[in-house]
Amino acid sequence: MMALSVRPTRAKRSFIVSCGTLSTLCCIAGSALAEAQVTASQPPHLREPASAKSTPPPAGVAGAAMPGAGKSVSFYYRQWTRLDGLIAGARKVNPEWVVLNGKNINQPPEQYRRMPVEATVDMQAFGVAYGLSQRFSIYLSGTYFKIDGTTLTFAGDAGTTRLGTTDFAYEGFGDSLAGVNAKIWSGQGQQVIAGLSVSFPTGSITKHVELLLPNGQLSDSKVGYAGQLGTGTFNLVPTLAYTGSNGAFGYGVAYRGRFALEDENSEGYRRGSLNVATAWLSWAATQDLSGSLRIEGTSEGAFHGRDMELSGPGLGSNPANVGGERVNVFAGLDLHGAVANLGNGRLAMEFGLPVYENANGIHLAHDWTLQMLIALRF
Repeated sequence: MMALSVRPTRAKRSFIVSCGTLSTLCCIAGSALAEAQVTASQPPHLREPASAKSTPPPAGVAGAAMPGAGKSVSFYYRQWTRLDGLIAGARKVNPEWVVLNGKNINQPPEQYRRMPVEATVDMQAFGVAYGLSQRFSIYLSGTYFKIDGTTLTFAGDAGTTRLGTTDFAYEGFGDSLAGVNAKIWSGQGQQVIAGLSVSFPTGSITKHVELLLPNGQLSDSKVGYAGQLGTGTFNLVPTLAYTGSNGAFGYGVAYRGRFALEDENSEGYRRGSLNVATAWLSWAATQDLSGSLRIEGTSEGAFHGRDMELSGPGLGSNPANVGGERVNVFAGLDLHGAVANLGNGRLAMEFGLPVYENANGIHLAHDWTLQMLIALRF
């Protein structure tokens, strides 16, 4: 369902701009959609009932736990990512700066005429894992996205006269994953788990929304590269995690990635490789409540190829405006314990802020991330 609201900021000009099919959402979230799907691919940690205090890995850590032999874990994960303002490299910029300093690769016109100014990505994931043995488990997960935001359109084929803004909203399923985890080492409260999964291209890469053109008309426009709900390719998703504990304290480091298994998708491109590394410290306040601090670094490489339908002067129609590097710091709370007549339950939340961001090209800047995990083992 697409919600549309056009708010003129100046009188419409009479220039007619030949734009083809324009794109929107310059790198909506940068790599937020891709990161969310990879994070949601793994089953969460659930401890066995015990009198000792427990410190599970934080909610946003993927691949750091297994359900145990003959055990099943069902989980629901939700992540909200807020994007606000534009960033060029490591520098925050305003829309007029982008018009005057950016370069539209789909010339003419030479200048960008449309760009996002804010967006919210709401991702939901759901899945199940099953322990084949003490050393091996399998899992399956899917994702669903709701995205809304605002784009700004400039009048005519040049200049910094603001024509108006358009509110947009769209939703749909993202890519899904299936894979296996293996405990490759354990001892004295420590363990190493390696995982390997395949991402299936169930998410749309052909989403359209109705947006304001530089000539003052509304047009059905294809969403830009990073705003699409899936990758369009089969991908390899590896994970590796080390966790340990010492009394009431827990700690760990983990890695996850995403690497395309195809040269291009049906639209003629493939996303760059994604690499995410994280480290954390957690502590048990009570038997059932723990807190955590975590740092996470993310890097998404450049796109390969182009979607020829994304041919207009929108910021999102340039594949160079996708990805980059970012460091987030998260604080979390975790409530876990036995649920009467059901099994072991867990409710965990994390809130994160970026402390460093260096964008590929120009795209929306990250503002904050909130994520929640609900899980049950039976």
